[in-house]
Amino acid sequence: MARKRSNTFLTETFCKSVKPPKSGHVIHFDRELKGFGLRVTANNHRAFVLRYRMGKQQRQYEIGDYPGDHSATSARILAGKLKTRIGEGFDPILEKDKKQQEAIEERGRMRSMADLAKTYMEKHVNVDNGSKTAREYQRQIDAHILPFLGRFRVASLTAEDINEKIRIRLKRTPVQANRVVALLRAMWFWAQRNNAAAWDLQGKQNPAKAVGRYREDQREVYLTEDQMDQLLRVLDEFPQASVKDLECSAKQKAYLAKESGRITAAIRLMFLTGSRPNEVLGAKWSEFDLDREQWHRPTVRNKQKKPERVPLSEDAVALLKTLPKQGEFVFPGRDANEPLTDIGGAWKKIREAAGLVDLLPESGRYADLRLHDLRHNYASWLASEGESLAQIGRLLGHSQQSTTARYVKFQDKPLREATNRFAAIAARRADASTPAQR
Repeated sequence: MARKRSNTFLTETFCKSVKPPKSGHVIHFDRELKGFGLRVTANNHRAFVLRYRMGKQQRQYEIGDYPGDHSATSARILAGKLKTRIGEGFDPILEKDKKQQEAIEERGRMRSMADLAKTYMEKHVNVDNGSKTAREYQRQIDAHILPFLGRFRVASLTAEDINEKIRIRLKRTPVQANRVVALLRAMWFWAQRNNAAAWDLQGKQNPAKAVGRYREDQREVYLTEDQMDQLLRVLDEFPQASVKDLECSAKQKAYLAKESGRITAAIRLMFLTGSRPNEVLGAKWSEFDLDREQWHRPTVRNKQKKPERVPLSEDAVALLKTLPKQGEFVFPGRDANEPLTDIGGAWKKIREAAGLVDLLPESGRYADLRLHDLRHNYASWLASEGESLAQIGRLLGHSQQSTTARYVKFQDKPLREATNRFAAIAARRADASTPAQR
């Protein structure tokens, strides 16, 4: 708490020699120039201040530090000039605030998209999002935003700039174009919501919001019964097949085959549960209650950011019971204290061995079966067998049924059976056989 001391002449000698208080701060006011004082804190920070009234309100303006900004003489001269101007209606605090705001806005006008990308990643994405999301955003920034928009001023960016530099340039990859535009929109909104003045975005409209989206044709990749049989057969054979032609010792082959076995077991659990790859690869033994056939997935690995209790099938439980416990992770990496991470190389070989490539030739390079497609396959088969979207959503950990609906792609067989049932209904009403039966 501040304590005041008056009847002091603020000379250079006094300002240099006065002792700091034991706590808080003390203001030594000058006995000649009313309101002019020296504030001294317990940690010996010294600054000249001017206390004045603006209307009925008492205000205190900081003139500057002693001895860094002013001597006792220069501070006294400045305080005298300020008092004269205050008498004319000038408010130094308002003027200081105005200049600070102008400086902030000027810096905002000069800040580029490269500055925003760096700040957005450091202060938001790397803090609030998972590592996979952070890597993908950084890839988009490095490949598309920095080379073509990095030097643009954030406050001056227009929808036309984004359309020309991003959307039209990426028209051959419409999904990628939509994702980059969405990232730009999110970056701009984040800057405006968190510190609009610092980026000079007050009252402005997000330019990315006015940029159109390309239509995205949904992938309809799911497996037939024969393809599922083929995939499971390859998963059984892969641990030994992966080391068959390697030129290394028997001990090394056994080690690598064991590692491949963990990879195939992880993929099989994704197949049996419809779980996301990161949910399976990071799974810990403490999450499973095999007696009750339950998997308690923690918040940290769930997209919905809440804990989930997922029922396990008998096959999934049987699979988990065959796995050795070598630490806390169900699928440990080469370091037993760390989980498996990148299994993309092994999955590519498994997919090719099972013939699960070019499933949709018209989709080009997106046609091969992805690990995430196992999740779609799981949902599609359950729906085709008559399970409700609510039940499927519960198993997948979806909070909204609309999300589950996007995962479900009905198989041809049940749809064909359904349309045949209509033909049979029509035949009964006409009291005649269907055309196919005649």
